[in-house]
Amino acid sequence: MGLTDRRQTIVLFGDSLTQRSFEPDRGWGAALAHLYGRRCDVYNRGFGGYNSTWCRSMLHELFPLLHPKDARPLLVTVLLGTNDAALPSAAPSASAFVALDEYVANLTSIVRHLQRAATHVVVMTPPCMDEHQRLRYQVEMYGADAMGVLDRTNENTGRYAAAAREVAAACGAPCVDLFARTQLASSGDGVGEGLFVDGIHFSAEGQRLVFDALRTCLQEMPGAVALDPDSMDPDWPFGPDMRAEPRAWRCTFAAHWRRRRGGGSICGVMRGFRRRLATAACTGLAVGYTLGRRIR
Repeated sequence: MGLTDRRQTIVLFGDSLTQRSFEPDRGWGAALAHLYGRRCDVYNRGFGGYNSTWCRSMLHELFPLLHPKDARPLLVTVLLGTNDAALPSAAPSASAFVALDEYVANLTSIVRHLQRAATHVVVMTPPCMDEHQRLRYQVEMYGADAMGVLDRTNENTGRYAAAAREVAAACGAPCVDLFARTQLASSGDGVGEGLFVDGIHFSAEGQRLVFDALRTCLQEMPGAVALDPDSMDPDWPFGPDMRAEPRAWRCTFAAHWRRRRGGGSICGVMRGFRRRLATAACTGLAVGYTLGRRIR
């Protein structure tokens, strides 16, 4: 027993686009945690600056295959490729560059492993970028020392996004095509305009786009019913259920636990007739107590 025993687990795995998904008041990960509140714990395992090679090396520690089946994460999202697609000629981002064929091998290995370690896996492609904003950001950050050339381009990142879609299809995993969605959702004349704060990392509008795209995917993918938060019981009864029979709160707890366990035993003690009898007796005592107070 512990803090996590009654909740399922969702893990967000990736680079800084995942790490920053819990930014206050706007992050797509925080919005997902709110959506699944009281039902699932959402863990952020985003690592700023990481590429697919480094994330692949962490798999067996972060997602071991030794857990019992009921301890497997319900869902893992994978969002990698933005750093892999850094241009090898543009320092300092070049240190994270991963060749396209290696990226495909890494992402395939990651998705295949996660499909064994989790119930559902969703692949998310790297988004497009705002190239003009990225150049302006360089000047703001480095002034006269700014390179004046892009460390990434939409043309090159698009290749990695296409590869991510192909890996998802080959593995039979649902895919959220953030590259296409961010291109279509640009608010101005330029690609990616309005969706980023520095040309790469999401603005509030971009964060909302990611959340909406992921939520749509979860509603439409195979097994969507199991991922519907409205179909999940909370960890403990909601307050209105507790207030409905305040004198019988122990019975409310017990009935909730039985429902979560699919009619299974409560601590292995009350079964079948004895369990129903105990619940009825408890409710009767509560009603009798209430009526007695009114008669007095």
